[in-house]
Amino acid sequence: MRNSEQHGRNGADTRRDLPSVDAVLKSCGDLEAIWGRTGVVRVVKSELAHLRTRLGQRSPCDIRKNEIVAGVLTALTDADRSTLTRIFNLTATTLHTNLGRALLPQRAIDAMSQVPSMPTNLEYDLQSGARGERDDHYAAIRNAVLPAKSA
Repeated sequence: MRNSEQHGRNGADTRRDLPSVDAVLKSCGDLEAIWGRTGVVRVVKSELAHLRTRLGQRSPCDIRKNEIVAGVLTALTDADRSTLTRIFNLTATTLHTNLGRALLPQRAIDAMSQVPSMPTNLEYDLQSGARGERDDHYAAIRNAVLPAKSA
């Protein structure tokens, strides 16, 4: 397919030349494995709707499948990009509330990244073999940092 306008030489509506969602998905390679089927389908439908609108306005656009897939990849990549940017704190304020506050030690970052990647005993007491309390995991640390007042 080619750069198109709404009506071709024979007066036919070229929006009918747009590939189906399924046809585009078949050309998407491993995008579904990376971003999940639901997200890829949503973006494919959005891309096709955008092209359909442009064709309806008689705006030139490329409706080849490989160009549509390229647009889908760009949209997925842009949506996946973080809006947070690494900066230098040159304010002389150590714990600047607008700049992310205190930095975490690497040990804490490593621990946080390991836990969600595997099953854990969040609410399971390994000693009793029964349901546990999630608060038990930080109780000893909490008590050491915030000791209870004596009566």
